[in-house]
Amino acid sequence: EEDEEGVMSILKYAENAIYDVCLPYIGRNIDADIENSITTAIEKVLEEMKSTDQTLIDTDQYPAYDVTVGLNSRRNQLLGKIYVYATICPVHAVRQIEVEMTVQ
Repeated sequence: EEDEEGVMSILKYAENAIYDVCLPYIGRNIDADIENSITTAIEKVLEEMKSTDQTLIDTDQYPAYDVTVGLNSRRNQLLGKIYVYATICPVHAVRQIEVEMTVQ
């Protein structure tokens, strides 16, 4: 059975961790190399949540996490807006949760 409070706590922790990764890139020209760096850094944080904290879990149907960092229009790249799309599978949930964030 799903523990809603636990799921929300894990979701909030993941959102804050993603925000912390993206924060140093705000105001920088977000190009393809920086996009890859951000994606790798976010995946590392989520992998730690999976392996160390054990708050994310692989299931038969879903992977523990999946991350996509979106490159924006040239104007938004110069403004330093970062669009992050992630799906996570918290240990207390029976489903994946989609997270869509804009960090600016």
